Amino acid sequence: KWNGDGGSGQQSYGIQIHTDNKIYFSLSSTGSDNNVWTSNNTYTDTNWHHLVGVGNTTNVTVYWDGVAAAGSGGSISTLFSSNSPLTTEYGGSNLFNGSIDEVLIYNRSLSASEIASLYNMQKTAYLTNNFANVTGLVGLYHLNNDSAYGENDTRVYDFSRMGNNGSATGGVSGGGYGSGVDGTLTNLSLGKLRNAYSFDGISARINLSNGITLNTSAGMTLMAWINATANQNSLKA
Repeated sequence: KWNGDGGSGQQSYGIQIHTDNKIYFSLSSTGSDNNVWTSNNTYTDTNWHHLVGVGNTTNVTVYWDGVAAAGSGGSISTLFSSNSPLTTEYGGSNLFNGSIDEVLIYNRSLSASEIASLYNMQKTAYLTNNFANVTGLVGLYHLNNDSAYGENDTRVYDFSRMGNNGSATGGVSGGGYGSGVDGTLTNLSLGKLRNAYSFDGISARINLSNGITLNTSAGMTLMAWINATANQNSLKA
């Protein structure tokens, strides 16, 4: 949720693999400031990885495949509540290029043990609505394009039961259970678990509901499996 274009002042949080191949986790206290946690290491392979950003007023941590990554920066006094949707782009021109699966958003900061547990669960098992660590969950997106839940070429369903559904536009490929956007299907095997959505880095994006609100004192957690094919890949708005 990082809409800072044109002085809109609606920056809240976002995570990306930047052009220097480092992970950037951006947080804002005012909607206009940018407090960035930056990883020490670079990440360049095109395999599936579990990426998590955790931020609150005392600590900012990024996890890569269940382990805290080395880095610095990003401290905030409070987390700004943006009215922009969460989307897979930054600044309207830097769009995600690759595949995304199993997105989870929490209205609190998860602990290291909780993140490790979810990582180990998701390596081999598909999360149902009754998995552990649901406290504070405000968004759960399997990205399967599953018509049984009303998902189709333009609708993404929120399995957290919070009603924060989203929309897919611009040639997103998602497949298996219904038609993909523009009639293109993503093979089942391409998802980390079942299906995934693929993005072309040009026009394809998913916008999730701007109704997702976070507790500014309890922090937030943004979690997803990603398979990036180019840098400047973002989960931002």
